[in-house]
Formats: sequence, C-alpha cells, structure tokens
Amino acid sequence: MSDMDNQQQTATDAEIGWLAGIIDGEGSIVMQISRRADRTQVLRVQPRIIITNTDQGIIDKAVSILTALGIGKNVRHTRANNIKHGALVGKSYRDITYLNVDGFRRIRKLLMVMTPHLAGNKQARAVALSAFINRRVTMAKNLSLGGNYRYDETDVAMMLKFLRLTKTKNYDHVSRMLNEYTRSDRAKTRLMMDSDLDGNAERTPEMAPATL
Repeated sequence: MSDMDNQQQTATDAEIGWLAGIIDGEGSIVMQISRRADRTQVLRVQPRIIITNTDQGIIDKAVSILTALGIGKNVRHTRANNIKHGALVGKSYRDITYLNVDGFRRIRKLLMVMTPHLAGNKQARAVALSAFINRRVTMAKNLSLGGNYRYDETDVAMMLKFLRLTKTKNYDHVSRMLNEYTRSDRAKTRLMMDSDLDGNAERTPEMAPATL
C-alpha cells in the first residue's frame, strides 16, 4: 500500500459530495471477474470505481480530492482517433481521461465516505459492494492472509447480488463460472482467488498504463 493510502482525510464534506455527484453522473462502480491461467489462482475479482470525462478540469479536481483523502488512483489518457473518425473528430470526438480507483482497501475507504452522498442504483451498488469488500478484508485480517483465500458460497452470493444491480449482459456466464468454482475440488485449497486487496501502485498521467 502506498503512502498516499495512509494519509488522513482532509477533504471537506462539500468536496466529497461533489466527487460522489461526479461518480453518480459520470462514473461507474463495477466488478471485473476473469479467469486466471496461473497455477495458484483460478479466478480474479477486481472491484473498480471509474470516472471518465473529456473535461480535464473535472479529472484534476477528482484527483485532488482523492489525494486529500489519501486514496491511491490510476489516471490514463486516450486521444481521439483522427484517422478512424476523420471529420467527425472536431464535432463529436475529444480526448478522454480515465480515473480509476481499484483494490479492496482503497475502494472500501472511498465508499465509506461517499456512499451517503450517492442515490438510486449507484448507492445500491455501493452498499452491496461495501458489504462484500468488508467481508473479504475482515477475513484476510482475521486469517492473516494477503487476500488470496478461497471464495465461498456466501462470497459468490454477494458478488452475484452486486452484478444483478449492474445489469451486466454477462451475468449468466459469470454466475455459472462462480458456481463452478465453488463446486471445484481445487477451490478447497487455500490460494485460489486473488482479492486484489491493495490495488495497483499509484500512477500519474505521465506514468499511465497503455490499457485498463
């Protein structure tokens, strides 16, 4: 965990409310679940909060508030594809900046202060994701693990509850994948799923990765 994740909260309620409003209107609260090919982890679960915007000022303010809260983040820029879109670029396509917060502990910290300011589906997602993350973080702490402890039926039920709120088109596929995992003999071993507790190291725009 970076030093940025250990700073004490200094953002104001107004700033937190502003950030929640941006996430409510321009952001996403998601959970990415993918298969792992290595020998110790069958599936990888990555919750993520994303803000996407073409207005760099909005991204800069969001970055400033997250920094004040001591929450690490990743920033990535993409440029409009002039070749692909041709004359439409000037009218419809502009550079886009992505701001991501990932890692269970970082998202847990952000949701603790932000959830009361959210509304509707985003708040429901935040509540469901917080419950899941709290369970995993508490389990890792109690078992003195780094997060790579197998997911059980309760974890799967909480993940599926969250995914139903996102109305993902891949729900049936992911549901089968998760349920197959809990029934697998390999799931009985300890190191099976990566909870990604801490997230990636913080990146500035200059150090931004090429892909999400």
